[in-house]
Amino acid sequence: EQEQEQEQEQEQEQEQEQEQEQEQEQEQEQEKEQEKEQEQEQEQEQEQEQEQEPEQERKQQQQQEPEREQEQEQKQEQEQEQEQDEEQKQEQEKEQKQEQEQEQEQKQEQEQEQEKEQEQEPEEEREQQQQREQEREQEQEQEQ
Repeated sequence: EQEQEQEQEQEQEQEQEQEQEQEQEQEQEQEKEQEKEQEQEQEQEQEQEQEQEPEQERKQQQQQEPEREQEQEQKQEQEQEQEQDEEQKQEQEKEQKQEQEQEQEQKQEQEQEQEKEQEQEPEEEREQQQQREQEREQEQEQEQ
């Protein structure tokens, strides 16, 4: 029983760790969203500045525009990859948890079986003893 209790405690600890990890991931996601918002704000500011700039500056900016778009696309791709990674990680964690639970169940079943066997042992012993008793009695009778 002590062993069982220890096992259960260990499992609880593992679950807590997993929960903490998930919380951390959520925090990271929030940070990413904040960054996105900041970027959008910056872009808006840039647009406003552009409107105020003279013609020549605008032309220059138009040349840079494709570059900026490329950068942005790259950034988006990176973000998507990150999100995919996140999802994979969560999936893995779920699977691990399920495996742990299955192992636990198997363990418990084994323990129950062992207990049953132990309970049956004295029964068998008793039966054997009875048999031996009978045999002894028979022998005695024969001798008489």
